[in-house]
Amino acid sequence: MSTPTSLGVLTDLLGPTPKRFRSSTPEQRAARRAAAADRAHLSAEIEAELDAALARRAGDGHADAADTATDTADRAGGQASAASSDLGDDPAPF
Repeated sequence: MSTPTSLGVLTDLLGPTPKRFRSSTPEQRAARRAAAADRAHLSAEIEAELDAALARRAGDGHADAADTATDTADRAGGQASAASSDLGDDPAPF
């Protein structure tokens, strides 16, 4: 009969580690990195399109970018929130 190890005793007392506290696999980490890179690329494309649209609008003799942002907020029925202007943050879950 062998003597139980400390890890075995702790596992018997506390149970296995919940999945949410376990380390992710290399495949899961690679998938998260790829998804983050895709989001960054998409964000850069959208930002470039918005900059080009603002440049075209300014070139046509319309209002400058600050007036455009204010007009957009007024048309939306309120003020633009700081959270919505930060493209790096995820939207609120609710």
